[in-house]
Amino acid sequence: GTIRIRGVGSFGATPSPLVLVDGLPGSLSDLTPADIDNISVLKDASSAAIYGSRAANGVILVTTKKGKKNTKSTVTLNTYYGWQHVSRLPEPADAVTYVENYIQSETIQGKTSRLYSKEDLEKWRQGTEKGYMPFNWYDYIWVTSPQYYVNANVSGGSDKINYYFSVGHMNQESAIRNYGGMKRYNVQMNVEAQVTDKFKIGMNMNGRIKQLRNPGVPGTDDYSNPTAATYRNLPTVRPFANDNPNYPASVGSDNGLNFGLLNFEKSGTFEDTWRMAQLNLNAEYEIIKGLKAKALFGYYFASELLNNQEYTYRVYRYDEATDEYVDVGGRASAWRERTNAYVEELTSNIQLAYEKAFGAHSINAVIGFEAIKRDTPKSWLHA
Repeated sequence: GTIRIRGVGSFGATPSPLVLVDGLPGSLSDLTPADIDNISVLKDASSAAIYGSRAANGVILVTTKKGKKNTKSTVTLNTYYGWQHVSRLPEPADAVTYVENYIQSETIQGKTSRLYSKEDLEKWRQGTEKGYMPFNWYDYIWVTSPQYYVNANVSGGSDKINYYFSVGHMNQESAIRNYGGMKRYNVQMNVEAQVTDKFKIGMNMNGRIKQLRNPGVPGTDDYSNPTAATYRNLPTVRPFANDNPNYPASVGSDNGLNFGLLNFEKSGTFEDTWRMAQLNLNAEYEIIKGLKAKALFGYYFASELLNNQEYTYRVYRYDEATDEYVDVGGRASAWRERTNAYVEELTSNIQLAYEKAFGAHSINAVIGFEAIKRDTPKSWLHA
């Protein structure tokens, strides 16, 4: 999904807000819901000013859970199982509606050579004769798919130390037929120690593995093809010649939209795996009453391995007179690519904060310094 806090301020830059997880840049989509303690939104320029130009579109502050002091160890298990289905995608016209409107269009244009006759329309209404059997691409492409989520965590603490440890797994099958899905594994660990009355230190560690898998689909946007196929494939055209699954049919000008082809067996495999780990160390010292010094140091490392293989394919039409399948085109060359990408980021954040109350009035002041070093080497191979 998309989150907008301050609207769209520029058409040349992303309008997405800055997301900070435990003080460091992160992503809401990569978090396990059970690990989130609270979420705050900074919209006003004054409250987000400390984050600089990155906060131009607002800031979302996410704090993960921590253990409570002087509590026994508590084990919690969260799980759910559900189904998902596309609900806001309009269904295209059926074959009868399409043929009716096509005949009307030709009549208005005064055409004498017609693609469909009234007799053809009646055959499409019956829908039983060979060659006149409608096909519902919407029902063929979009399916109801399951997803489940499991999380287990343990938390607790003494008068000096508190802790929280969590592991989670999510499996989401695609709502597109034969389109794989997404798997994600999360681990989270938070530890805090009150060293003295004025000095506190903490450590946050989280790791994730995220795997995406779907067929090797022609083109650059694998997830625009299902929508395009829903509306561009005619309801008078079926995915297989003579309904034989061994012979994909030509569906028009773009046979890459034939979902009889788009599966792991016939079109190949696309796999994208991210492995991510983040370590945060923080410390807080109260210099005098109301004046605190805070320091945060973070290290983030992520690696991506993307493999994509798209097979060649052929499409056919069935010649009933000869009982033969005639090759009418397809994809002559295969596509193979591999991406190795890395992201390494070091963050240092130092703050001096003062807070003082005077009856009904108060003073709050923050001075901060932050340095970020980010490297993103990447290699791409194609054959």
